[in-house]
Parts: sequence; structure tokens; C-alpha cells
Amino acid sequence: MATEFISQIGSGNQPLRKEKHGDWHRPALAVAVVNWEDANPVYNVRTAGFHVDSTAGGIILPSGSAGAALESRRVIAVYNNDSTNAIFVGPSGVTEDDGYPIAAGTEKAFALAANLDLYAIAGTGNSVNVRTMEIA
Repeated sequence: MATEFISQIGSGNQPLRKEKHGDWHRPALAVAVVNWEDANPVYNVRTAGFHVDSTAGGIILPSGSAGAALESRRVIAVYNNDSTNAIFVGPSGVTEDDGYPIAAGTEKAFALAANLDLYAIAGTGNSVNVRTMEIA
């Protein structure tokens, strides 16, 4: 998440104004100052499609042909492309009992840097089609 600073910068093209205490000043302008990386929303986007099953511990997202996380990733969206079965996401070792559920036909976006891993697991005996989109 970006650290944002709001500075007050005096404007030389504004007329002087008198404060209620009698002091004269130039009105200030509010300016947001952020890192240029945070101001530039997208370097790269990558999507992947694969199946999540009930293998103990879950599989790391993204999976399939995408491989490791997109370098400089800021967000990963996970879409459950199944019509009936939920998936469950969380840290390594995630289970159906403690994972965050993503219901069939719904999605959830997570603000996760590339160095943070997200795992997914399906309910016992299920194989669920999942799509991911990473944004860096």
C-alpha cells in the first residue's frame, strides 16, 4: 500500500489574502505526493486457468502454466469458474475447514505482493476450475 503525503504548497499566482488575525498570506494548494510506482497503476497483467483439487495443503496460486507469481505483483484476483463447488484460499496448509471460501461463480481480489503466497484447496473429492488474474 502506498504511503501518501499531502503537502500544502503556496501559490505565487494567487493574490494575498488576509487571515482573521490580520496576517497576510498566499493561499496554499493541496498536492498529493506519491511514489511514481504507486501512481502508475499497471506494469503487467497475467491470467491463468487451472483446476484446484482436494490435495492436502492446497496448491499455490497462480498455478498451471503461469508458474511463479508475477514479478512486482500488487493484486491477484481469484475467480471460481465452477457451477457448484466452492474453493478455499489461505496460507500454506489451508484446509476446507479454515480457508477463506470463494463460492462457485464468484471472485475475490487480494492485494498481495509477489513474495506472499496464496494457496487454494477444493472440498473433498472435488476438482474445481479456477481462473486467476495478477496485476503488477
